[in-house]
Amino acid sequence: MVKSRAEMMERVGRLLAEYAEFQRGRPDLPQGDLLGLSEEELEILVAEFQRYRATEADDTDPTLPRPLLH
Repeated sequence: MVKSRAEMMERVGRLLAEYAEFQRGRPDLPQGDLLGLSEEELEILVAEFQRYRATEADDTDPTLPRPLLH
């Protein structure tokens, strides 16, 4: 299904807001500007965010596929 540019930008905005909330709630993870983090720190963040999103999807609707970010 083709999404309009506005719909895609809205989804990106929601994802960024979700990520910001996740990062604020996890002070144990690398913090700060994403551009200033090392590759290893970014890998840690991505893995933990994927785990968080998979858990959230499991909690809301077990029939939903687990989200993956690459």
